[in-house]
Order: sequence, then structure tokens, then C-alpha cells
Amino acid sequence: MKELTRIKLINWHYFANETIEVKGSVLFTGDNGSGKSTILDAIQWVLVANLSKIKFNVSAHDETKRTIMGYLRCKTGSDTESGQRFLRYGDITSVAALEFYDTSKRKYFIVGAAADTRESDAQPDSRFFKIEDCRLEDKLFTDGKKVFSARTLKSQWGN
Repeated sequence: MKELTRIKLINWHYFANETIEVKGSVLFTGDNGSGKSTILDAIQWVLVANLSKIKFNVSAHDETKRTIMGYLRCKTGSDTESGQRFLRYGDITSVAALEFYDTSKRKYFIVGAAADTRESDAQPDSRFFKIEDCRLEDKLFTDGKKVFSARTLKSQWGN
């Protein structure tokens, strides 16, 4: 059996760089807009991988308006006082990674997705990866100041 043990979100909607510990069964609770669906959508992005098959934030509406670019750039909506549509502009990299424990092999592994989004691009360049026999650590995804690009992560882990 594979058990989800940690979730890592970097530049995913309002999550700048967070690690969420998971033990056993999990129930996400909180007020509207607190990030429950945002976490579930990150998990869905990693596990489903095919954006055409993903329905972001389906719990809120039958027809959702959330998009991958909205998550990566952190869409705020047009009703903010400043009129700012996104919190992230320019070239950015976002990462969603899931750490699992394989109970039969007694080893950890990570599956994840990273996306490079350039200012001029309408769609991100997404890469998916798997890291065997490894625990989630910041140094896998960042040098402490800058997030490694999706291309760099994919070439580094090669799976």
C-alpha cells in the first residue's frame, strides 16, 4: 500500500512554499476561501496529469472557472481594490509534489509536477517527475532563493 505522507506546494495559488504533513485519513476543513480545494486541486494536477481531464474546484460549482494559470499566477479576481488580477507576474516556476510511503518496500518516493510560466505564454510548460527512495525537502526544488525550473527538475530526476 502507498500512503500519502506530505504535500509540498510552491507558488501554487496563495501557497508560496508550504509542506503539509499527512497522517492516516485526512479531513480538510475551514472557511470558504481557506485553501481546501486549492490543496485538492494540486493533488489532482499531480495524479491526473492531463489538464483536459481535470475539473478544478468542482466542489464549488458544476462549471468551475479555475484554471491552471489561475493557480500558478495566483489569480485574485478583478474585484480587488488595486484592480490587480494576479499576485505573480513575470517568469515563475510552480511545484506540487506528493511524498508517499510504500509499506511493502518500506521506502519513500515522491511524484510531482512543475510548471514554468513565462510572461508571454498563454499556457505553462508542465513537467512531471518521480523521485525514488527520497523524502520531501526544500533543497530538491530550490536553492534557498530561487525555485528550480520545471526543465531542470525533470532533467535532474529523469523519470
